Amino acid sequence: MGSPLLLVIPIASTLKEGRNRPLLPVSRIPFLSIIKYNSVNVLPVAFIKILRESGRNVGVVKLTPVFPSLIKNSLSQISALDLIQLSLIGLAIPIVLFTVYWVIQYKINDSGVVDVFWGATVAIIAIFFCLFTSGDPTRRWVAGLLISLWALRLSYYLFFRWRSHEEDARYVALKVKWGSQAQIRMFRFYQMQGLGCFLFALPLLAAGGNTTPFSWVDCIGIAIWIVAISGEAIADQQLASFRTRPENRGEVCNTGLWRYSRHPNYFFEWFHWWSYVMLAITAPLGWLTILAPVAMWFFLNRVTGIPLTEIQAIKSRGDKYRLYQQSTNAFFPWFPKSISQE
Repeated sequence: MGSPLLLVIPIASTLKEGRNRPLLPVSRIPFLSIIKYNSVNVLPVAFIKILRESGRNVGVVKLTPVFPSLIKNSLSQISALDLIQLSLIGLAIPIVLFTVYWVIQYKINDSGVVDVFWGATVAIIAIFFCLFTSGDPTRRWVAGLLISLWALRLSYYLFFRWRSHEEDARYVALKVKWGSQAQIRMFRFYQMQGLGCFLFALPLLAAGGNTTPFSWVDCIGIAIWIVAISGEAIADQQLASFRTRPENRGEVCNTGLWRYSRHPNYFFEWFHWWSYVMLAITAPLGWLTILAPVAMWFFLNRVTGIPLTEIQAIKSRGDKYRLYQQSTNAFFPWFPKSISQE
């Protein structure tokens, strides 16, 4: 038998301590009006104790294990309803925002602006989840802070890269491919990006709802976040510095972190998502958040990341980049192979 559930509620002032009544109609206790026992809306008066507090009658209703399955099912339904409501609102946020983003890209004729907004939108949804879930407060604040700092750094970097370049060649190629249907299909593409934002924010919903006390597991998540964000920032800075030198025009950046991976920025971006897994893993079904870094790996390696980036790299750098592909891992950092250039 489990521990009894205690509920503090106001009750009718006509009830007096010590008054002997066999049954108390639940209609007199609005908060518990949904409780039924043997199809009758009643509670045994033996479980009701009247306290005096500031001149008001306050009832403490002790629901003993007589009602274990009923209480458990009721609470599960309430929690599920809250989760569904949060999820639906979280899904509505990117639908609206990415419609606005689509209008903006249409007005300025530059679809690449979506990259600037993507990270910020994930953070907006995630912060909403952290604010309105009811898990451990420390974990919620930590999760909200980490995702906010990640989005701020990423959006800042992508904004200045977007401003200093022409429209991203990937989006230009899509428009050419889609022809007269370009804007309609771009709208769909933007909405799919919004769906991606929602899915990648879901680990923060799990982390925010995680009621277990903040522990060393969460500290591991923070450590992963620090390593990942630092690595990504270093990789971005190394590439930007390489490109600013005139003598490197048409050359391949294979120094620093780029010596060990052709896309260290993508690797550390992927690694960063494991930090939120650690914040959620101790919650029931928290292991499902592993799907976020798995999905990120798939998109980076098979869809929009490495494949499109390397097509453009081969077009601009030719055999130099092909040689780089042969010697250096695409994603996971490792020591480069020795390749003969004959």
